[in-house]
Amino acid sequence: MVELLRNPKKLSKAQEELEQVIGKGKPVEESDIARLPYLQAIIKETFWLHLTVPFIPRRAEAGVAICGYIVPKGAQVLANAWAIGRDPGIWDNPTSFMPERFLGMDIDVHYYKKRNRRRESHVVYHVLKPMLNQPPSFNT
Repeated sequence: MVELLRNPKKLSKAQEELEQVIGKGKPVEESDIARLPYLQAIIKETFWLHLTVPFIPRRAEAGVAICGYIVPKGAQVLANAWAIGRDPGIWDNPTSFMPERFLGMDIDVHYYKKRNRRRESHVVYHVLKPMLNQPPSFNT
């Protein structure tokens, strides 16, 4: 929500999409998300920019030399997803909130259901929903 408050044009764009697709003042259902590409991009950008886990543990499948260091087969290594996500050699404006970077990209969030837990995007959607259904007030 903070990113949208910092970027009122992006918040307005999300509100416009909701009004065009869902209708003004109507509640958004989870089944509507597939028809809301900009909202999906906001969720993906939020996950990408604000990782819940900055390091991803992996086990080396084979021995390898990286920058002069030997990583033996079976060694546990940590991939620094936070640093990869902020690498300007990979991403344009890596520290800026730009949901548009995910529009038109065939990147999706993979869901892993365990028992009755809700998916992370479902939680983010419900956090953003009240904010997106009303106009912002920027009066101080």
